[in-house]
Amino acid sequence: MPDFKTGSKFIRPDGPVAAIVSRQPLPKMGLIRQKFDAYNIKSIEAETKSRLERRGTLERIKPGQRIAVTAGSRGIANISLITKTVINEIKRMGGRPFIVPSMGSHGGATSQGQLEILATYGITETEMDCPILASMETQPIGFTDSGKAVHLATTAVEADGIVVVGRI
Repeated sequence: MPDFKTGSKFIRPDGPVAAIVSRQPLPKMGLIRQKFDAYNIKSIEAETKSRLERRGTLERIKPGQRIAVTAGSRGIANISLITKTVINEIKRMGGRPFIVPSMGSHGGATSQGQLEILATYGITETEMDCPILASMETQPIGFTDSGKAVHLATTAVEADGIVVVGRI
C-alpha cells in the first residue's frame, strides 16, 4: 500500500496533511473491506415478536404490570412499527405499556421537544394507543467504574419493567 510520500490517493503529497504527517511515524496499515450479510427481514412485526419471545421478555410480563417502552432518536428504520408491535405484545400479555422518550439532549433537552421528535417518527399517543410519559426528571440508579452517576427517567424507574427498543 503506498504511503503519502510515494503517492497515496488519499493524501496529496504537497498538501497540509502531508506536511503534518511527514513529521509523525505511521504504523503499518492495510486496506480492509467490510461485507454485511444480505439478511432480509420479510415481516418486521413477525421478527419483532420472535425476538421478544426468544429473549423471554414476554413471559416475564404479568397482567396489570406497567411496562415502559423506550423510544429514541437514533434513526432506527421502521421504529414506529417496531414500537407499536412491542406495545401490542405487552398488551396481549396483560401489561399496561407506556412510552418513555430516551434521547437525552435531542429535542432541545425538553419534554416537548422530545415529543415533537417522536411525532416525526410516527410515535404519538394516538398512533401507539398508549401514553407517552415525557419528562426530564431522572433518578440516579448506579455509578460507572469512574464514579459518574448513571441516571434513568423517573417514569421508567417507577415502572414494573422496561423494554428497551434501541440502537447501539
